[in-house]
Amino acid sequence: VATLTAQPWCGPVFSHGTNGGAEGAVPGTFAYASVLADHPWSPDLRVTFRGDGGVNRFGMPGCTPAELGLGSLGVGSGHHGGLHPAEITCLFAVEGAAFAPARHDKLWSRTADVMPTLLAALGVSTPSDRTGRVLPELLDGGGGTGPTPRPEVLTMVAGDAIHRLRRVHVGKAVYVDCAWSTPTKPLSQQQETS
Repeated sequence: VATLTAQPWCGPVFSHGTNGGAEGAVPGTFAYASVLADHPWSPDLRVTFRGDGGVNRFGMPGCTPAELGLGSLGVGSGHHGGLHPAEITCLFAVEGAAFAPARHDKLWSRTADVMPTLLAALGVSTPSDRTGRVLPELLDGGGGTGPTPRPEVLTMVAGDAIHRLRRVHVGKAVYVDCAWSTPTKPLSQQQETS
């Protein structure tokens, strides 16, 4: 972990947790549970790549300092596999009589929320063993708003950076918003020690 987090391309690192908190069992790592990925088959360590809000040659935000075998895309191109907002933001669209018309909004949602929302639109209750929430923001007559989002930022100092993980709580649901790393010394000094 010390070797990985000293690299200028390394973002937050994750490992299994030990006490249910945000810190992983390996010093300098976040717990898998902090990103809803705690599973017995998870690897001992998982590395995310450090991203930034820079614009790549295609005019899209979200870059990484590593090429990672991206071939013709080259250094600086974004990729799937990190926690930069440009990598984990996605589109969810619905249409029908049960849904609010012509609404465009940034909703905190995840794949697990699709089934409960569709069941609510059909007037069917969600089974109690499901983890998703109904998205009342999408439903016609659902009030137009859901619970107030409550953000939290977890911080970990490791290697040559401060790593932050932003999560948002909406009711009982937790959403991983993004993660970022802030170098504690200039990039030129990081490369000299790497």
